[in-house]
Amino acid sequence: MAGDDRFGDLGPGKDRAERPAGRDPEPEAESGPSAADRFAELDERDLEQEGRKQRSEQPRPSGRYAWVVGVAFFLVIVVGMARLIANDPSPPGLEDGDVVPAFAAPLATGSLDGDTNIKQSADQSDQAGGRPACEVRGDDVLNICERRRKPLALAFMFTRAANCEPQLDRIDKVRGEFPNVNFAGVIIKEEKDSAAKIVRDNGWGFPVAFDRDGQLSTLYDVRGCPTTVFAYAGGRVRKTANGNLSEAELRAELRALEKGPPRPPSTATPPEKSSR
Repeated sequence: MAGDDRFGDLGPGKDRAERPAGRDPEPEAESGPSAADRFAELDERDLEQEGRKQRSEQPRPSGRYAWVVGVAFFLVIVVGMARLIANDPSPPGLEDGDVVPAFAAPLATGSLDGDTNIKQSADQSDQAGGRPACEVRGDDVLNICERRRKPLALAFMFTRAANCEPQLDRIDKVRGEFPNVNFAGVIIKEEKDSAAKIVRDNGWGFPVAFDRDGQLSTLYDVRGCPTTVFAYAGGRVRKTANGNLSEAELRAELRALEKGPPRPPSTATPPEKSSR
């Protein structure tokens, strides 16, 4: 009597299913897979499915990890841009001898609220302004074309991540000593209300405009705070000072403005001495 088949729940093998009833089993011949082979195949299939399940359940990078990678990538870009700027041979600001570009900006403490007009000429695009900036006049307007007729000290400042107000305080302190010099300031990328508060809180007595969209920072190539432009009468730039200046340094620059530009060397040929 044959022993019990412990793999019987997997179904009969091919040789058992095709054997006629009542006949003794013939010697084993080559046939389909036995129950044991099918069980082994199922075991292998289960192991393969389990492996796929484990791989699919492996933890993915957390949101925090992705955030750190993103920040690191951003820092790489910032450092690269900083190196490009550091390697830029051209100094920031207007160059000596440039003419102060025209603009008309609303005064921080005035009644106007709008963008700065930087239209240099009538044939320039109306995106810079509806009419040339030099033609825009009014009690609530800082028109630099008017103020550059005399020696000019023009200070730019902004409030984000900077401490530029002390420079304008020093300008306000020394300006009374130089009645022949015009003074003006511009607060870059500042809304009217906050710009007006800055001017009133500091009590500056010279006109200060606000440049809401920062157009002047591009026009004047302002890259640091504070930036002060010193120009001779007529608007020819004598010097652009980047960074803070002491009161003594301010006075020296303003005295140089009052003296006017240096005279060019004479090219006339001296008269020849008469020979006897």
